[in-house]
Amino acid sequence: MSLFVIPRTTPEPVTPEEPKNDTLVRRVNLQSYGYEKAEHHRGNALALENLLNQIRRGYIIDVDANEEQRQKQKAELEGRIIERQKNAEEVRTEMRQLTDTDVPRLEQELLQLDEEILQIRRDESEGNNRYYHLDRFKRNLYAAMTILLGVFIYLFYVSSFYSAFFRDLAAELQKANESGGNTAGILSAVFAREAFTVLDFHWAGPILLFAFGAMLHIAWEFEGRQKAAGVGLLLALILGTDGLLAYFIEHKSFELKVLMGLANAGEEAWWTSPVFYLVLAMGFAASMVWSGLLHAFMQEYGKKDVRRITGLEIRHRQNRKGDIRLVLADIRKKVITLEGTLKTLELDIVRLKDDRQTLFFSRAELEKYITDFYDGWLGYVNNRLHNAELQAECDTVIRTFYRNHLETNTPEPNAVAA
Repeated sequence: MSLFVIPRTTPEPVTPEEPKNDTLVRRVNLQSYGYEKAEHHRGNALALENLLNQIRRGYIIDVDANEEQRQKQKAELEGRIIERQKNAEEVRTEMRQLTDTDVPRLEQELLQLDEEILQIRRDESEGNNRYYHLDRFKRNLYAAMTILLGVFIYLFYVSSFYSAFFRDLAAELQKANESGGNTAGILSAVFAREAFTVLDFHWAGPILLFAFGAMLHIAWEFEGRQKAAGVGLLLALILGTDGLLAYFIEHKSFELKVLMGLANAGEEAWWTSPVFYLVLAMGFAASMVWSGLLHAFMQEYGKKDVRRITGLEIRHRQNRKGDIRLVLADIRKKVITLEGTLKTLELDIVRLKDDRQTLFFSRAELEKYITDFYDGWLGYVNNRLHNAELQAECDTVIRTFYRNHLETNTPEPNAVAA
């Protein structure tokens, strides 16, 4: 008797097809079933091939197979497959959110920021809202003129306060007579050179006039009657202070004339003196002009510095663009990571589906089932038909089946004679 022996190998997973739900699974003694089917099909090789594939697909299983355990394991695998599929769909949803929503939105923000930067530069070049924008030339001019006129006013009032309250004309006249100097120059001099060589309280006198001028700038910001009252009061104070200084300077000059015998006491007419009006005009006019320049400088200084503001606005938008680019880079990295995660999940799903298929039997079980079935088949072909040509056809079918579904670098099955 001739027997076909398939060498045993270590159990390895195989991938038979899962039987459909509407297909009846036969639980049989495979060796007896092989003999029965061989007898039914008269050992036909095509029938053998079909029956071997039915065993591989799980339509025919051994009567001793633990079906309950397989169904439990199958349910567990189904749960894992569903979980992986759910995770994969969540990853796809997150990727769609990033690529279809977040990335376009951020790219649109970049375009919007570019448009805003262009519009800011266009407004700057066209001089829009120029009235509210700082003119650097005017600001610098007003600042320079305010400082220069402030120096003049300070020196003027230092000399005026000295001439009005601290100058000793009698001593200067006596000194001029002793030295044979020009006494007429003392009478005609409105300002005294000695004021800048003597340290006394007259150096602090101009502070009062500067305070009046600064207050005039503040009062100009008032509204209604407060503005009129404040400005009027300050103008009266400045004019009164300058008038007093002019009067005391003229009065000292008159006293000197009396000492020199050029005028009589009691005949003073200070309101007719050109010195009085010269000092009054210079002091009051200079104070008014300085206060006006200060006001103009402060107004210009309070305007918007277009160049600086434009630079700040553009820099802010450039910084925002940099932040968006960093976010986009992070999103691209995240998408790459998600793609890897999705690929891993898809491979896990494929593997788990394969594992679900192999639950019907392991490679070792399939080999045993095929061996038992073919032993029964050969038992009929060799013992009843004695057809060498048919046996050769059956051997070809079993070798092909083994090579396609069971071979893993192990020797092919051998037909040996018993």
